[in-house]
Amino acid sequence: MSEVQSYVHIHGEWDDRAVSIMGAVKSLIGQLSYGADITRISMPCVLFKPYSLLEQIGAKNLANINLLQAVGKEKDPLLRILGLGQWLLTCTQQQDFKHKPFNPVIGEIHRAKVNHGPDPEDTLNTTYMVVEQVEHHPPTCAVRIDHPTSNPSIEGHHTFGANIHRNSVSIENKGQAFIRFGDEEYYLPRVMPNLFIYNLILGSRYMAWEGEVTMICKKTGYRAEYKISSGKCNQCVGKIYDSAEIGDQDEPFVIVEGVCGGKGTWKYNKKHPKNKNKSEK
Repeated sequence: MSEVQSYVHIHGEWDDRAVSIMGAVKSLIGQLSYGADITRISMPCVLFKPYSLLEQIGAKNLANINLLQAVGKEKDPLLRILGLGQWLLTCTQQQDFKHKPFNPVIGEIHRAKVNHGPDPEDTLNTTYMVVEQVEHHPPTCAVRIDHPTSNPSIEGHHTFGANIHRNSVSIENKGQAFIRFGDEEYYLPRVMPNLFIYNLILGSRYMAWEGEVTMICKKTGYRAEYKISSGKCNQCVGKIYDSAEIGDQDEPFVIVEGVCGGKGTWKYNKKHPKNKNKSEK
């Protein structure tokens, strides 16, 4: 696969420029309050990256698209939903939050593509993506990803909310997505977990993902529920059920363990009646 190239991956003088957090806070002091929605606060330009949030979303989604293509080639439906879980882990990597991207304007569109073969002009072996800002408050963008001759096909939307706390900021990720491999559809009621940035003003700053992500495929009957715990380790525990119905309290068929930004391992749950004679993976 060709390397994903974007302004997101270009580092300039702005990236190394020191930012005075206290100076920024002083300029915002009249707008800040505990629990305030910071998407409605005007921020100084020194805190911004030289590109839009839409471009960052495009680069992030296409960077791991090869993993989803591999999922579509799996013949075992269990391995397909496990592959989606691995894709989720790669999407929850550590990020640099010294600066933030500019908020898009309504109607702003970002188009991106990545070629998967040796010929960059081969349109039949290229994944295309379109991201459009459709609402300003709360910030919402619509996303569509397609490959003309193979899988996957993705459509959905991202809605963001950000709140400031005493010494941290929480970024709430809402929005839904549908990931399709041919006529097999996976529904994600929430696309990504929430993101927290700790020690924003005092202490050693770090970020952590936190929350739950569910993947449902009615055709195969599998449902995956991933829970990501906050903290520097950012551990992820997933449970794969052989029932697509949310709220089913039966024992999970498979248990997954991993770390955000890394790889996960899985094993059959011995408590499930179908797994009494199965060996661990």
